[in-house]
Amino acid sequence: MKQLFTWVLCIGYFSAFGQSRVVTGKVIDEELQALPGVMIFSLDSTQLGVSGLDGSFQISLPLTRTRVLFNMVGLDQNNVDIPVGCDKAEVVLLLASTYDFMTLKAINKARYKRFKTLTATHRAAYAQGAFKRRESCVEYVFVSD
Repeated sequence: MKQLFTWVLCIGYFSAFGQSRVVTGKVIDEELQALPGVMIFSLDSTQLGVSGLDGSFQISLPLTRTRVLFNMVGLDQNNVDIPVGCDKAEVVLLLASTYDFMTLKAINKARYKRFKTLTATHRAAYAQGAFKRRESCVEYVFVSD
């Protein structure tokens, strides 16, 4: 009886932590072009997926994890929170910029100014037909250098 109780307890414990959800979506740049080959990582550097030729992706996330990292050469890496209710993520990435002869504070201020345009870019992508939702269900997270 004691072994049966321990066995049931272990199954319940591991099944609670083994649950995941599938998130599909599309990645574009600020010029509304689909981005193939964007790598998607968890914050512990585990690769979750790569976007296809049309910028579409499909990843599996644990129910407890919401933040992922989108990264591609030539683009600013972007931390994105994908809430549990969001199963179709539409993500905009900014083109990388070079900031010469500026202090780190000035660079972060310029980056943040560009970062604030992501919501408007998402709406423009919806108007052009690149995205299917007018408002994004993902939340962009600004990370200063």
